[in-house]
Amino acid sequence: MCSNLARRVSAVSLGVVLLASRPARADEWYGYQTMAADGVATSLLVGAALGDSAGVSKPLFVASAATYVLASPVIHAANGRGGPAVGALGLRVFAPVSLGLLGIAAGAGFGDRRNWGTPLIGGLVGFGVGVLAAMVIDAAAIARKESPSLTTPQGAGALAVGREAGFSFGGRF
Repeated sequence: MCSNLARRVSAVSLGVVLLASRPARADEWYGYQTMAADGVATSLLVGAALGDSAGVSKPLFVASAATYVLASPVIHAANGRGGPAVGALGLRVFAPVSLGLLGIAAGAGFGDRRNWGTPLIGGLVGFGVGVLAAMVIDAAAIARKESPSLTTPQGAGALAVGREAGFSFGGRF
């Protein structure tokens, strides 16, 4: 009777251990996609800055801004991640604006109050740092998703001692 009870306890404990164990998961990084989109946005911005007087600069600047703001959320959504898409949109809008305002405030503390040059430069530097920070944070931290579960070897053992000793082992291989 004890050996049957020991076998049942052993089987139940082994089953509980195997059911409770979860397969290993790995992160899948797709930041290279957001980096490529940011490269396109930067190239368009450089083209706008170097544009001639033929009316090319303004459309290139608008295309650069639209690519910077919208491409990353579209990439996140295409990877099945709606929440990070909204987060990336917020990051790409509010990081440059908030750091630009911080730069204006920092620049206003220096120089003559009648001179708008220093606050303007501070705002431009802060805005640029915000754009770069949003690009880096998006590619490095947000552009990750859990890949499908990987099957890794997992095992569990159970030892039953009664009138008869028993050992059982099982797992996923």
